[in-house]
Amino acid sequence: MRVVPAGVLLACCLLGTVRLSEEPAAAARPAKGALYIDYHALAKLQVSKSGRWLSPRSTIVAERPGCAAPPVRLDRRRRPLRIAASGRFGFVERTGGFVFRVRGRFVTRDVVRVNYRARYHRNRPLPRGCGIGPTRLNAHRTGPFRFRDCRTHRAKTLLRTATGRVFQEFVWRPGRSGPGGNSWIDAAYGCLFSVNEPFALGQVDDDDFDLEIFQLVGPYVAYEEQGCVGLGCGYGVIVRDLRDGSKFREAPDASSNAFGPVTDLVLRENGSVAWTANSPPFSPETYRTVWASDSLGTRLLDSGPDIAPGSLELNGSALSWVNGGLSRSATLE
Repeated sequence: MRVVPAGVLLACCLLGTVRLSEEPAAAARPAKGALYIDYHALAKLQVSKSGRWLSPRSTIVAERPGCAAPPVRLDRRRRPLRIAASGRFGFVERTGGFVFRVRGRFVTRDVVRVNYRARYHRNRPLPRGCGIGPTRLNAHRTGPFRFRDCRTHRAKTLLRTATGRVFQEFVWRPGRSGPGGNSWIDAAYGCLFSVNEPFALGQVDDDDFDLEIFQLVGPYVAYEEQGCVGLGCGYGVIVRDLRDGSKFREAPDASSNAFGPVTDLVLRENGSVAWTANSPPFSPETYRTVWASDSLGTRLLDSGPDIAPGSLELNGSALSWVNGGLSRSATLE
């Protein structure tokens, strides 16, 4: 399940509704001391440690083309903004010739919904091009997501086996790309049913970073890692031990440009891995390669334009594939 980001972006000059989730509109108490930020990091709502107030450090930035409205800052108020037992709050801010009326409600502990209206003092008309009609934005509570059970955690499942699960979660990552050096990202997590603890694998569904072709056998998860910088992209294969989240193999890292996109991936219960891949980007020739990474190290097993895609198979330690219509094999130690 993709978690929709939460925040209160006050679009100046608009009448809108900030929706942070598709869940029912029942009110709830916020998480104590939690920080709620919208997708563009233009709104920050800091809840007090008691969970009863919005801190004066909370800020809503109205940023719209054609609008010159300043940020709405709660620290201009003489005291923190009260959050009612129903999870509702509201205030009126007069600044920069504008009047902002804000009404909010915590739909869940992770979600806040805000209705807002912006107008000039004395009901003067809004500038042309400032935007009209409702605006809907999404927001979410930052910090670690709530996790109880690997089997039933509500998130998009990327892979499920008899031993564990890989799922996708929308999370806030300080220090990543985005406004102010922070950003919401889609991240993949792996967990074993026997351990019941999620471990971060990396970012997915991004223009420059992605994880693909997951395999989970025993306590190990293997996947392709893609990374692009400028016009160049690199590909690598990662194996992690989901008993503690440690990186078991990296063969090679995505910056090596040893091969192109991975087409097949197989994994042994001891963490040994093999894969086929296309030729690297911008290669003068088009071909495929077969690789293995095990106790003998990372090595190239085969190469050529006639390696059949989808032919890589693993039976115990016996690895096989097809090249030019002929079956070939190797041992994955």
